[in-house]
Amino acid sequence: MKNRNYDIETIINSLDQILNGNYKIHVDIDPQSELREITEKINKLSDDLLSSFSAIKKISQGDFSLEIKGTSGIAAGLKTVQAHIRHLIWQCKKAADGDLSQKILPMGNLSEAFNSMVTSLKNARDELADLNLNLENKVKERSAQLKKTYLDVIHALAFAIDEKDPYTHNHSKNVTRYAIAISREMGLSEGEIDIIGRASLLHDLGKIGTPDYILTKPGKLSPQEWEKIKLHPHKGAKILEPLEFLNAEAKLVLQHHERFDGKGYPKGIKGKSISLGARIMAIADSFDAMIRERSYRKALTNQEVITKLKKGAGMQFDPKVVDVLLKLLQKEII
Repeated sequence: MKNRNYDIETIINSLDQILNGNYKIHVDIDPQSELREITEKINKLSDDLLSSFSAIKKISQGDFSLEIKGTSGIAAGLKTVQAHIRHLIWQCKKAADGDLSQKILPMGNLSEAFNSMVTSLKNARDELADLNLNLENKVKERSAQLKKTYLDVIHALAFAIDEKDPYTHNHSKNVTRYAIAISREMGLSEGEIDIIGRASLLHDLGKIGTPDYILTKPGKLSPQEWEKIKLHPHKGAKILEPLEFLNAEAKLVLQHHERFDGKGYPKGIKGKSISLGARIMAIADSFDAMIRERSYRKALTNQEVITKLKKGAGMQFDPKVVDVLLKLLQKEII
């Protein structure tokens, strides 16, 4: 590249001297061969210009074929530049053949044509940049629409599960409300709260595969039925995992029935090995179950709920999360 730049610079300097008459003819050098060499290099420079701009007119991206406005200005400018270069080459050839009567035309027109071509090229580039930005925005908009569609479908499935049993009506919405209130009181970021909120709304999604007779059974479940219920965190996570934008939520759904003492399911992890979001969801889920009437028991009183929460601190629940929920109950925020 260095040698090539040097050759072009030499050509330009040589042409400048020819144009200004600053040259001498030495009898010990064959001027015709030197001029022919210059002619060849100018021809090469002209070819390079042609090849550099030959791909400008059409740009293909995916299924889009685009004709860039303003390329006519580039083409016109390039033709003018070529005309000047060809005229210069012709004059060099005449001089190389011994005709030294030729006069080179001023280079002003050449520079004007070149500048005009560069301006057209810049305009085409700017238009392409605007087009790329527009396409990028459309892709983002479409991606957002697809995400919303996915979430709407999943939410509909989750709500359908709640509606199967009158005792669990609006359960997912309530768990979401409690989990968000606890998260805010704990000072979590809005991004973390959003993830916990979505996971709470979807926490029972895995019950889609659970037989209706188990979900709607009026009495207590048998050990076999209970084992089937315990599969729902894993099933829910599996439903969400293929959706990359819900990977964080899938992890919380998987862990929301783990216990602080390690006696939960499905993996039996304990303490801070359980994600904070899942620890929050666990207590929100249990709290909503406590205050609801079931077919086999009445809803617990406020004092009974407080007693049960305190008893579960450090065993079923994270003690710090219990303290936050008790504070919210005292303030009557929940």
